[in-house]
Amino acid sequence: MSRAFREAEKTPWIGGKRIRAYDAGLTSLGLLVAMIVALPLGLFDPQAFALPALALFVLGFAGALLLRVRALKGLRLNNGGVAQMTRGEDVAASTAFRAAATSIYGRDVVAMSLHNLGVLALRSLDLPSAVALQRAARAAGRGFRLPWQPSYAAEFAGAQLAFALAASGGDAELDEAAALVDADKPPSAPLAIAFAARARALLLARRGRFEETVDVLDGERALLRNVLPLNDAVLCEALLSYALLRLDDALRGAPRAHSPVLADDPARAYVKLIFPACEAVLVA
Repeated sequence: MSRAFREAEKTPWIGGKRIRAYDAGLTSLGLLVAMIVALPLGLFDPQAFALPALALFVLGFAGALLLRVRALKGLRLNNGGVAQMTRGEDVAASTAFRAAATSIYGRDVVAMSLHNLGVLALRSLDLPSAVALQRAARAAGRGFRLPWQPSYAAEFAGAQLAFALAASGGDAELDEAAALVDADKPPSAPLAIAFAARARALLLARRGRFEETVDVLDGERALLRNVLPLNDAVLCEALLSYALLRLDDALRGAPRAHSPVLADDPARAYVKLIFPACEAVLVA
């Protein structure tokens, strides 16, 4: 985790500040154990252990309360950044996310803030920073948790990291992206499912496996259209159209004709960054 954090700290989105996080799940478990131990300790010998047991219980309760207050503060900071990001206020949003990532909050808050910074980096066409930030987000989100507690931040970051690596296009990056796609558990959140499908489709297209690209994008087409941001939705349509075009050029043909994809200037710039060959199917 430390190495991933150090790489993310070098990006302009963190600006050299130190990323700091504590394991809220493990800390909460320790405080709960302290409260549970305090009760039988006091009952075992009230005269000898009443005050230590009471102090242990109060410490556990107060610590749990402070953790809750701290978590809510971090969530408010992160959610405020998300609201600013959806309004297009990227500078203000990045300031909020950077503060949440560098001010000692729980792993989940830090992971989601780093993930959102990675989204902003990708939206700004800063691919190297996006890779570093999503790698750090994935590391931060993989702390202690009970088996029934999913880490949505780690799900988002893992799929986003695979996508950013696939967009980089180098052999080593493609291999790492493939390992992430195959190794991570299937995501449970709809947005994470869409991110994972987008990453898998881009990876397949980069490797020239266009039939599988069509299968992935057709299988999740409604979800991709409904939950992804506009530029990513355009990218997925462009990937599908390009894959059909390439299959049509092959001897066996495509299952259907490809269609031109409408893209404004920001969407066109985004598609060109991620997979330049798709520009062939874009129209203004």
